[in-house]
Amino acid sequence: MSVNILEYDIFPGVKAFSTMRGSDLPYNVVQPHQTHSLNVAVVTDPSTTREDLEAIDALITNVPGLAIGVRTADCIPVLLFDRRKKVVAAIHAGWRGTVGRISALTIRKMIDEFGVDPKDIYAQIGPGIGFESFQIGEEVVQQFSDAGFPMDRIYRHICDKVEGDMSTGDHIDLWEANKYILEDSGVLPGNIQTAGICTYQRNDLFYSARRETIKCGRIISSIMIDPRPIWEQMTSGEEYDGSDPHLLDILNKTREVVRDYNDLRPNDNNGKDAILSKLLGKKGQNCIINQPFYCDYGVNIEVGENFFANYNFTVLDEAKVKIGDNAFIASNVSIYTAGHPLSVRKRNALIQYAKSVTIGNNVWIGGDVTIVPGVTIGNNVTIGAGSVVTKDVPDNVVVAGNPARVIRSIPEE
Repeated sequence: MSVNILEYDIFPGVKAFSTMRGSDLPYNVVQPHQTHSLNVAVVTDPSTTREDLEAIDALITNVPGLAIGVRTADCIPVLLFDRRKKVVAAIHAGWRGTVGRISALTIRKMIDEFGVDPKDIYAQIGPGIGFESFQIGEEVVQQFSDAGFPMDRIYRHICDKVEGDMSTGDHIDLWEANKYILEDSGVLPGNIQTAGICTYQRNDLFYSARRETIKCGRIISSIMIDPRPIWEQMTSGEEYDGSDPHLLDILNKTREVVRDYNDLRPNDNNGKDAILSKLLGKKGQNCIINQPFYCDYGVNIEVGENFFANYNFTVLDEAKVKIGDNAFIASNVSIYTAGHPLSVRKRNALIQYAKSVTIGNNVWIGGDVTIVPGVTIGNNVTIGAGSVVTKDVPDNVVVAGNPARVIRSIPEE
């Protein structure tokens, strides 16, 4: 099996791609029998066949793990994902479907069937014939104009048509036309991505009916809701939706438990031990954490035997934090597994990622130390006060500084 696909980064929690020339599908994809119609169908059964979807040019589903897709070879595939309602759509938008605003009809059906808010939709416009290659006749230009499209945005007369030269004559930008339809339907401009790949010009990678005739192969553009629970997505190290309601609910419940812990009398050792046993994923014997203590989930924190942490110990445990035996942690130490993308678009959409932190046995961490996501600290390590640990630390060393560097070795005992 040859799997050669163009993957899309639409939003965490959704998998989307377009196949390239000669590629097999990585998994089953429900596809309609397309006829350049404006018909939209909701699919809930993964065994649905093309014969079941006669004369359908857009599909919608809210079933995790059910991949839907459309077939194109110069026409424009449009993939949609609603981050709140967890609904996806795959749309075949040739020039006729674009004139008929099939993307808008699909969004309207998503609203009617699932209560989708267009502002929560993220869209991917896939490979299709580009503006420079999409030469059309005057009658097509007139249909776009009559349909109310902003012609100054999507149309240009290059020059008099020269037979056999696709760069001459009248041209329509189908990518921009579909982007306009999405925006006009309420999708935020910043939520729309365009692959920008012209199938006519990149016929080495994708099928093009104009270049090869309609008997050529087809690109399959697919989208599927990730069937994994959001917790698994978060702890996997991949990007995830940090505003997911399920995660926020767990965060709020954990904060209540943390508050109960911090409100205990300092000498209520039995009460503190009971809460830590409930809060932490694993707790060895002789575990002492001075109040106040802060964490996000608690369950992702594992500490070994004879663990001590002083005041203001903070752990953002979106991923695993594993600490070995005989660890001493001074005041104001912070361990972070949570991170945010450099992309402003993603960061503003509250997309996050998490990388686990591992700390070995017999580690002493000085006051005001910060440990960033993804770091592994070896055994028998001392970390100087005020350090920022950004890289892995080997066994038997003293590190200090910002960023922390090895100062000297510690003889093995």
